[in-house]
Order: sequence, then C-alpha cells, then structure tokens
Amino acid sequence: MSMMDTQRSIVATSCFSTKRIAETITYEGKEISALVEIGASFARTDWNDAATTTEEARLADAATFSVLDTDVPSPQEGDVIVYKSETYFVSRVINHDEAGGNFVLDAMKNGKAYGR
Repeated sequence: MSMMDTQRSIVATSCFSTKRIAETITYEGKEISALVEIGASFARTDWNDAATTTEEARLADAATFSVLDTDVPSPQEGDVIVYKSETYFVSRVINHDEAGGNFVLDAMKNGKAYGR
C-alpha cells in the first residue's frame, strides 16, 4: 500500500465514519456517508430593497457536503443530494482533495431567481 493509499484510508476511516462525525446522505439515489455543513438560508424577504446589502442577500439555502471520491467519482452540477428529507442540488465542486480522497461540494435548495 502506498503512502497516498494509507492517507486516504485514514481519512475515510476517521472522518467519514458515521460512528464518528459523518452523516448519512443520499447522493443520486445511493446512500453514502458525508460531512455536512448547513449554511445560510434564504431568510430575508426584503432582498430587493435598496437598504439591503449584498452580504445580506440570500438566493438559496446553502450547504456544503464533503463526499469520498470512491463513493462519488465525478460529481456534477445538478446532482441530487437528500439530507434529512431535504433535497439539495450540487451547484459547484469546490475542491478535490486527492490526498484525502474526497470532494467538497457546494449545494443549494429553494433557489430564487433574481431574489424573488
């Protein structure tokens, strides 16, 4: 086993174990373990008001999912993730950590066009 294989195995065992910190999600119909971070939500209704700053404008409920590249070898924009009965859509691949063997994915739900 190479050093890279060993490192990937350690990350999979320590970080992606549902007995430790990972959670179960459904990715394109397949149950896998993932690291989940639920972020900002589309909480403001006054998005288009002149007094609303860009930083306060939310166009969707955001989340970040880290998944093993052995479970999801080629994530694509639009892939479907179900987490706690909520459906998210991959909006972009942020990073592929080759040494750790995982992808970090931005995802969203409840997207709003032009803040409406």
